Amino acid sequence: ADGINSIVRDFVTSEKTEPTYSKQIYVGGFITDRKKVDNYKLDINTQYISVGPGSFFAYIIVDNIKQKNYSLLWYCYLYEKNRISKKKLSEYPDKNIIKRVSHLHKNWYHPIPKLINDSQKIIKTNIYDIIGIEKWSKDRVLLIGDSSHAMNPISGQGASFAMEDAQLLAVLIKKDNQNMIGNFQTLEKIRSKRITPIAKKARRSTRLSTMKVNPMLQCIRNKLFALKLRIVPEKIYNRAFTYDVNNVIICLLY
Repeated sequence: ADGINSIVRDFVTSEKTEPTYSKQIYVGGFITDRKKVDNYKLDINTQYISVGPGSFFAYIIVDNIKQKNYSLLWYCYLYEKNRISKKKLSEYPDKNIIKRVSHLHKNWYHPIPKLINDSQKIIKTNIYDIIGIEKWSKDRVLLIGDSSHAMNPISGQGASFAMEDAQLLAVLIKKDNQNMIGNFQTLEKIRSKRITPIAKKARRSTRLSTMKVNPMLQCIRNKLFALKLRIVPEKIYNRAFTYDVNNVIICLLY
């Protein structure tokens, strides 16, 4: 479980696997001034997401455990065709990032432009993923979490998938600790069936999130999406989030 830039993965697979760059930069901004956060009068249980002609923008109130306080987080993606090195990206001035984000969302509804200008801390990172590696295990070595199936953060499933891997692995070992190779193969078979479709969808959604759409197509897209929300049962959308690894475990045990 040594992450997206796994060194162990080179031992498990026959060829070196490099994370795939998505041509996107994740940009997040924090507003830590509690008075400013309160002035926005947001529902603490709601994440606000807006999709525009060439971008999306989301914001939510988050807990700040260290300060025993709460902050407001916003985030979006910036299209960047050529990957910027981690070092250069860390040195890229925050004011330049804010300028790009502000320009991209300058005509968006309140409070989005104000959220951007009120930012007190900016984070930025390239977005990568890893989908469908050759295999997850070799001998008594197993890859789980981002080392075997890192996905774009737009899915909202990265951390939970890693925990599901660990939970299932623990049960498999408890059930039979003499057959590690078999346990690893069982885990890969079960987990890849769930993870791969969602990871592919996340990759596609990330690409579409910064695709420029002309006004006519944007209007058609919005109407179709609104119609889809009315006619498709909510449980269909929640499949990824309502998954319970315990159901899989019960089937394995009984």
